[in-house]
Amino acid sequence: MKKLFTLLGAIVLTCNLMAVNVWDGSSEPWTNGSGTQTDPYLIETASNLAYLAEKVNEGYQAQGMAVFRYTYFMMTDDFDLNNINWTPIGNVNMNMEGYYFAGIFDGWYHNIDHLRIQSNADVCGLFGGLGGEIEGNMVSNGMILHLSVTNANITSTGTGAAGIVGAMAGDAMVIQCSFSGTISVSNNGDFCGAGGIVAAAAEESRILECSHHGSITATNGNFMGVAGAGGIVGIAMGATSIGECYNAGNITGNAMMVSVAAGIVGATLEENEVAMWNCYNVGTVNALTKGGVFGMISPINPTKDETTLFILDCYYLNTCGGTNNYGISKTSAEMQTEEFKALMNSTTSNVFMMDNGTNNGYPILALTGMMLWDAAEITDHSAKLSANLHEGNNDFVRAVFVYQKFDVNGTYDPIEVEVEVGDYVEVTLDDLEPNTSYMFRIYSECVDGHIVEGGVLGGQPYRGFTTEEFDAVVSHEIPGILVYPNPATDVVHIQGVDAVEVQVFNALGQLVRTVKGTNEVGVSDLPSGTYLFHIVGNIDAVIKTDIVR
Repeated sequence: MKKLFTLLGAIVLTCNLMAVNVWDGSSEPWTNGSGTQTDPYLIETASNLAYLAEKVNEGYQAQGMAVFRYTYFMMTDDFDLNNINWTPIGNVNMNMEGYYFAGIFDGWYHNIDHLRIQSNADVCGLFGGLGGEIEGNMVSNGMILHLSVTNANITSTGTGAAGIVGAMAGDAMVIQCSFSGTISVSNNGDFCGAGGIVAAAAEESRILECSHHGSITATNGNFMGVAGAGGIVGIAMGATSIGECYNAGNITGNAMMVSVAAGIVGATLEENEVAMWNCYNVGTVNALTKGGVFGMISPINPTKDETTLFILDCYYLNTCGGTNNYGISKTSAEMQTEEFKALMNSTTSNVFMMDNGTNNGYPILALTGMMLWDAAEITDHSAKLSANLHEGNNDFVRAVFVYQKFDVNGTYDPIEVEVEVGDYVEVTLDDLEPNTSYMFRIYSECVDGHIVEGGVLGGQPYRGFTTEEFDAVVSHEIPGILVYPNPATDVVHIQGVDAVEVQVFNALGQLVRTVKGTNEVGVSDLPSGTYLFHIVGNIDAVIKTDIVR
């Protein structure tokens, strides 16, 4: 990721140093990045975000109906959408018919404020549609992560509305996103539904580590119509999974015959294998059918088999209004304890933290993250490693880069280099071997001893690089530089150059010694053989020297 941090500086992903970008209703193409995993398109303004909506909705270079497949985007600032009516990114209906976003969109813990949507489209949200699949270890995209939306006002007369995504399908994922504001959907049709994060999730969609803090209302004026609402997902279908999420908002369903409101998932519509785990609800639910965490199996077909619904370690506040048997009821006092936090972390440790004063004493998401960039400034013996850290609601006490020679058999021992914790961290490795492949990663240790692993945008925790070959002329003598004695036994002396650094390589190309700030190199412990002395100073040279015993 050399381009990102050398061209734009290390402030790109540090929101504390940036002013909020206020939208004027215009759209402008992004100008930085190439859309790859290592060099994502940078969404630097709200106008860039509006341009993304334009391109998706027109089907720009679509593969089928998927737009920006295998393409990566990253926000670099907080945006204020200024209560100007927003056109969702993607124009699908509830069945995912239409163009949808199929790329990776990383908000990198930035915020979008004052989102306003007034729509009669079938589904709506910040993103109208999200879809994708995973092919082996390669993400075929459809991912939104590390994003919050606040002070939003979404009003729809369509079928579904949500804070982040209207409809999602395939292997699409929404990770570490939150919403606060109001969502209202109303119609006179067969069904209408709303969710704090996603209105309708199908196939193998996943919603992880998300939270809702606003109010949701679904109203159906049809005498036989159905209205359903969920704090995280309105309607879940197929093999959708929802994990480690919570709702602190108010959920309401209004209809004459069938209305459903639930803290996490409102309802299912068809045969499914929906799963929920380690979720909780402390918001109020109000409808004819009220669920603390889950509402109703297929309100359109009440006789549907529900044996494939999987709910594990999900809890709700005993005063929230939930009256069905899904989830486990607890008191407010019980849900504000370390013991309850431990229950929420029973699947993945340290996803939840104790409240920091923002959630009425109930556990909050840790929201820690690390973004590992490509190695930069690679030479025959050195490389710079860098990463962005986000402590979220936790505290990092140290950050560690780990690197080793690339070996599929794992025979090389990893080497750790600790760096001072900050929003942006880097280290230069200067003891590498030429023409050698290395792999590296980063991890941070939290104040409680928990280890957080870093990762690549939408991918794996490791990156790799290969050092360059020697590019200097190798000789016994270079005019003006004297290296003596040759052969040597104890100490090699260098004259005629102010050596900043001297690196000694053996005949196998292995770096065996590095000295800095001196023109004398001790070699008494090195075995006999021919060595290359790489001298870095006001003159760069590589000189061949023999060592004898």
